[in-house]
Amino acid sequence: MLLFLFPLCICIQANADEDTHKHYHIIDIDHPLSFEEIKGRYSSYDWLDGNITQELHFNSEYEKDYQNHTLELKDYDLIVTITNTRGKQTQVKDIISLRDFTPPRVEIISDEVTLNQNNKGMEDILLNCFSITDNCTLELHYEWLGLEEINVPGTYSISLIAYDSFDNASEKKTITVHVTSTLHTFIIKDEIEASNKILLSKDEILEEFLKKNLIQEGFLKSEINSNYFASFKTPGIYQATIKLSYPEEITHLYQFKIVNQAVENSNQENKLLLYISLGVISLLSILGMIIYKKRR
Repeated sequence: MLLFLFPLCICIQANADEDTHKHYHIIDIDHPLSFEEIKGRYSSYDWLDGNITQELHFNSEYEKDYQNHTLELKDYDLIVTITNTRGKQTQVKDIISLRDFTPPRVEIISDEVTLNQNNKGMEDILLNCFSITDNCTLELHYEWLGLEEINVPGTYSISLIAYDSFDNASEKKTITVHVTSTLHTFIIKDEIEASNKILLSKDEILEEFLKKNLIQEGFLKSEINSNYFASFKTPGIYQATIKLSYPEEITHLYQFKIVNQAVENSNQENKLLLYISLGVISLLSILGMIIYKKRR
């Protein structure tokens, strides 16, 4: 493209921005051009002096960073100036734009992994199954495919795509993820028997339950819930659950029944009183007969 400030012109081999009229040298940071190669894209002509390309002057921080091997992913200003023999000058301000065209590289370390359903930070755990590298040190972001489906136990195919800050995408890599439940539920047929004479405490129920059932040892915490404890010794059958928490967020849930049997104390007492009364009456009858015989 030719830029004219009559009588000088500068020819540039670069992409032009229609809004700013600046020219952009798009450079791959993995294969940067030397400053001399960028300068070689320019030429200048004067209607009297002819070809005066050798008189072009260039100024940019790009030259120093290239020499020091410290190029950055950014836009470098480039100022190009030409002056003819009559003192007339033309200047253009262009951009050397360093871009990243290389996608991140994703490799699989573990192609199969087993997770607990209640694991926190699933993405961080799954990232450990991959090796992710990039040619630049800028922040990466990730796209997971299938991750939203692993809320329930099962086997899933989970894929990962990594993107760099220039939205270069890696190849899709897929691993197999087994999701297991950490909550194990057991239905216990044996019942805990109680009576309406006394309300058993939670510790007493738990102790009795552990005695009657073969329960895995090593639990860290126990919880027991039942409406029995609010029954005020009312006879009935009450549902109950005991939750035992083990290491690695594993939980065992046991469901059973508490049978609160009624003890009919009042009827037994009445029978006892009846027996005592009959005994007293019998005794009095015998004494009466003895006294009657003696008097005769």
